[in-house]
Amino acid sequence: MPFAIDSATRIIAERVESSSSGKAASRICCYQCGRIVAPDLLRSHVGEHILRALLGVEETNLQEKVHRHYPCGFCGRTGCQISLLKTSSSYQPVSRCLRAQKFTLAAAKKHSNRMKSTNAPIHCDLCDVDPATKQKPVFWKYNMFQHIHEKHPSHWDPATSRTTRLSKTFIKAIDAELKELQAIAPGATQPYPIPDPDVVSEPRRDVDDGSKHASKRIKFS
Repeated sequence: MPFAIDSATRIIAERVESSSSGKAASRICCYQCGRIVAPDLLRSHVGEHILRALLGVEETNLQEKVHRHYPCGFCGRTGCQISLLKTSSSYQPVSRCLRAQKFTLAAAKKHSNRMKSTNAPIHCDLCDVDPATKQKPVFWKYNMFQHIHEKHPSHWDPATSRTTRLSKTFIKAIDAELKELQAIAPGATQPYPIPDPDVVSEPRRDVDDGSKHASKRIKFS
């Protein structure tokens, strides 16, 4: 969930888990599958588990399922706050998760064979600006659908479990490419929850999160 940023609580996502000796861990054990993951791959790896859960893919032999309530993009559990710190030229991801790793939004939004997931923090275009942060609230991309469902029900179609009446810019920000969905969740039983472009209406002010590229979607239903 979003939180106010101040000098006392600011934790830019540069932390890695440390061993008892105080040295930075070179590998991290995934809470969900137990796999040993390189720190720079943790966001993408955990994002894969979160996306599979979102799309109804049953993962067998998990040690722990991702949390149902706004799972953290670094650990898959809940309660880790995420935000975006405005810099002179862009936004810096900020997290309170003990497993948080430094990454850039531009790189996180690009699917690749090495980093398949594009789960990254983004602003909610439907929310009002928070007076404390001077920004709209921030959520992990895959969690945005739960937020829209719960807080903006007029933009959620319960019959299809998809968003509705979003601006094209907001759709670009929360969209996922076909190759990402096929690579991570080929056995999906639920659709990725965004509508086709031709049903978009009520355009709103652009989301200022650096998103520039549209992408293709896959329907599973």
